[in-house]
Amino acid sequence: MKHCSTCPGFTLVELLVALSITALVAAGAMGMLFAMSKGTANDLAARQDVLQAAVLRNRLNTAIRSTTTLLASGSDYLVLWKGDTYNDGQVHVSGLRRIDYSPTTSQVCIYEAFSGVNAASDTAYPISGTDFNALTNSLISSGRLQTRVAASQVSAAAFTPVTATTGTEIDYAITLSSPATVVVGGDSLRILH
Repeated sequence: MKHCSTCPGFTLVELLVALSITALVAAGAMGMLFAMSKGTANDLAARQDVLQAAVLRNRLNTAIRSTTTLLASGSDYLVLWKGDTYNDGQVHVSGLRRIDYSPTTSQVCIYEAFSGVNAASDTAYPISGTDFNALTNSLISSGRLQTRVAASQVSAAAFTPVTATTGTEIDYAITLSSPATVVVGGDSLRILH
């Protein structure tokens, strides 16, 4: 075999250097692609968190604004009256709405009477002298109020009613914990007397 020093071609050293440079460029490109895909996944998760917070805010605002009177409240619940549908000045089961945070299930739930409650079974309670917290808990336990989950994966919730001369304002803050922590704050929702 003849050895030709003037023949065109690459030496072994030149070939190894070229392969090393190509490997470095490929590794850099792979790193950039991995970082971009991770950033896209994080962006998607953040968008999902924002969407979940907006849906929860809308559900709570609708549930609170469509009522007329705050009957009872605690740091983790509200009992609201949807209105006097029978014009008798009493609170009927069909007019009750409870918004409740349960730390054991990590859910915010909205409880209401089943639709189509007939007048004969729609028990009435006086506005004054009734413990609406105990009443709604009893109605939930007996299955007379249906449950609608407003949000899950909730790590904290607080409801704060503030009585004003023109009505009651309800402030709330709810912390969602999936996968990043998002705090949902409500408007000051006013319930007119």
